[in-house]
Amino acid sequence: MSTYFIEDLKGQNYLQYLRALHVRMMPRTYLEIGSRSGDSLALANCVSIAIDPTFIISNNVIGQKPACLFFQCGSDDFFGDFNPTKILDSKIDFAFLDGLHLFEFLLRDFINTEQHCHANSIIAMHDCVPTDVYIADRNDDPVHRDQVGSKRHWWTGDVWKLAPILRRWRPDVSLTALDCEPTGLLLASNLDPKSTVLKDHYEEILAEFMDIDLEHYGLLRFHAELRVQKAETAELPVAPWQTPGRKSRILPPRGGPRRSQISQVWHLANLNPIHEMESPGFYATYPRLIGRSTMPEDVFTLSDHRWRQDWVPAAPVRFYLLKNVFVAADGLVFDASAKLYTETRKAHGDDDVLAAQEAITAVGATIAETKYYSRAVLCKQSGSGNYGHWLTEMLPKAYFARKELGLQDCLYAIPSATGQLADVVRESLEMIGIASENHLPLDRTPCFFRELIVVEGLTIHSVYMSPLVFDCLQHVATDIGGRGIDRVYLRRRPAKSRDFEDEERIAEYLAGQGFQIAEPSTLSFREQIATVKDARVVLGTMGAAMTNAGFCRPGSEICVFGPASAREFFYWFLCNLKQLIYYEIRCPESGPALGPLPWDRQITFSTQEMAEFLGRLRKM
Repeated sequence: MSTYFIEDLKGQNYLQYLRALHVRMMPRTYLEIGSRSGDSLALANCVSIAIDPTFIISNNVIGQKPACLFFQCGSDDFFGDFNPTKILDSKIDFAFLDGLHLFEFLLRDFINTEQHCHANSIIAMHDCVPTDVYIADRNDDPVHRDQVGSKRHWWTGDVWKLAPILRRWRPDVSLTALDCEPTGLLLASNLDPKSTVLKDHYEEILAEFMDIDLEHYGLLRFHAELRVQKAETAELPVAPWQTPGRKSRILPPRGGPRRSQISQVWHLANLNPIHEMESPGFYATYPRLIGRSTMPEDVFTLSDHRWRQDWVPAAPVRFYLLKNVFVAADGLVFDASAKLYTETRKAHGDDDVLAAQEAITAVGATIAETKYYSRAVLCKQSGSGNYGHWLTEMLPKAYFARKELGLQDCLYAIPSATGQLADVVRESLEMIGIASENHLPLDRTPCFFRELIVVEGLTIHSVYMSPLVFDCLQHVATDIGGRGIDRVYLRRRPAKSRDFEDEERIAEYLAGQGFQIAEPSTLSFREQIATVKDARVVLGTMGAAMTNAGFCRPGSEICVFGPASAREFFYWFLCNLKQLIYYEIRCPESGPALGPLPWDRQITFSTQEMAEFLGRLRKM
């Protein structure tokens, strides 16, 4: 066995484990160091403190938190200037440490955090279970890692040393190491906030461990001592909270029931699924980026971080059976007392949730007062009026519910669409074998279901997309022949946002270059598929029509033009999963906002710039 590498960790992704830990522990207070993009911060539903010198957050990380305080500084500065116990008016129940990847920093973070915990608190530490010696070096050197066959974009630093340090100096602390992908989790429990051992011997500890590296310590020895457990089977710790605890002084004053109602939620993760399948992991490649200089620095930093995620790990897709529930708005699910199943809240704001709760309260919990159905599969969520959201986020739920559960005569709760989208919804469902009599279009008014099947884990818009989505799209397109069109420009009409400022001139120029000009808004669903199925090059602006790239042959070139400030990864996921060559062209924005997003503006790109781009495209 190699002394430099061992097998990669195969356990549950660390974010999935942290989510389960939050659900099981139900902490009242949470502290996180190294929040950065907010992926782990979003999992907390209690009063929280987030610490990071450079926040790069684009998604809703507040969620159900009654309060969340952001401290944009280093952790040493935070503990030097602030007292988290006083801020929270309580000790820390749960902490996640994911700061600078040098052991002396993590050691100080542990010392400072433990002082504000209690005996039943849990401190989770990331990146403490490296599987090769090169990613565990103190120096972050991706070139060297590439040369020696290590993971170029992985770097844990030497925070692995916390395990032997705590075993040596704090044997009273209980340590649990987990095989969470990609680089493990280390949980510390049985804490003693009054202990000063680590602080008193800090300089001695640094002298003892500073010059030790994992190669000389011994990779195999380290793992043998650590006794890494499987995340899927390890017992989740439960903190025995004796009392609800006092409310923090930073909580907003009570002005009525609206905010407290949202906090009353159920979690699907607490339920046993009726069926589960694995969404396979996949490799992703960096887009062929053009227009980097137009992107704001914070947008590029966020995008670059995501695009460098060269491996997306496997994840579970779970099917849940809920009984006696309401569905309201765009797929929000509540129990009969109007408590929300929180995973069904996708891009819904507080106002959406509260309005849905009030609508359910108005009709009452008796089924005689509202629409009643015996059993259905939920295939409606936020974005229900969008062609791309339907094809990649809702239709696959229907496909796999029918395929995996064998549901032939079940109803399928779908968006109540109009016009062309209604035809697409109807046709696509029929293509996967769901007859029209089983379609159940829902508007925003509450409906009651004796049994509702909810599918979770296939997609989170612009955050994750499962390869299984393309099993569905491939099935849909199997019997549709292409039109032999080599190059296609998909116009965004009738929408104006995120479209070329001088679109008519661009379309005219592309037609002169041999592109077929297609307007998907005027085509049937089958015609849209047929238009792109044989295409070698598909070009268009960020919008629903470009979802049709999912029907192209692997190896096709997909060119997506978008606003410089857009924080969008949908097309990157789509093209990687379909094995398409993906060009992302960022353009200056012009004019006022034309939609709900700040980058819903027109983009500036001249025919001369298009000529230069096509010249580069042919050479690449």
